[in-house]
Amino acid sequence: MNTLMCEVSSRDSSPGTLQNMIKILEPYTTSVHNHEREQVMQTVRDILSNFLAITNFQSGVHFSTLGNILGRLLPRCTDPVVSVRQNSVECVQILLTINDRYEGVPANVNDERIEALTQLRENLLHNEPALLFTVVNELSIVISKKVPDEQVKTLIFSLIEGLRDVHSQSSSGACAILNCLIKFRGSEMNKEVVKLLDLKC
Repeated sequence: MNTLMCEVSSRDSSPGTLQNMIKILEPYTTSVHNHEREQVMQTVRDILSNFLAITNFQSGVHFSTLGNILGRLLPRCTDPVVSVRQNSVECVQILLTINDRYEGVPANVNDERIEALTQLRENLLHNEPALLFTVVNELSIVISKKVPDEQVKTLIFSLIEGLRDVHSQSSSGACAILNCLIKFRGSEMNKEVVKLLDLKC
């Protein structure tokens, strides 16, 4: 599957194609079977790494699907399985790096906030609730600072779907990230209040 998906992205390395591939894999990212979630998150990581490596980031093109993809993957950052959590945070790192490239940041320039997520991955080796809460809080702050204004709405609505995650640990993580996003970026959602109130999670 990895080879096939990477080949697809090589033929059409556009934000829309990337979103479609993640959407196809989504039933496995939320599977009740641990091994399926482990395998699919490795595949997602490989797809994103390949996308970053092969894409010709042209000026004037925006990562228009960032919010949607992030919202689908963030609940896995607090998955019950350690390897799923670690791969998910790495996926977030790659996604934010891809967005930087679209925004014109040179490949030889590293963002300290994105780089800091590497240490968070190490902290995810532990299952202590207090440590996981700290990791999620720090991850949420990075997301809040890095996501472009035009992607906040899509990210929040996508994350709300994560509140229905079959794994309570993941839905709790989605809730924590959502709270942080609304705290720091909620003012950008003023026009969406009615839609948010009408949602049934």
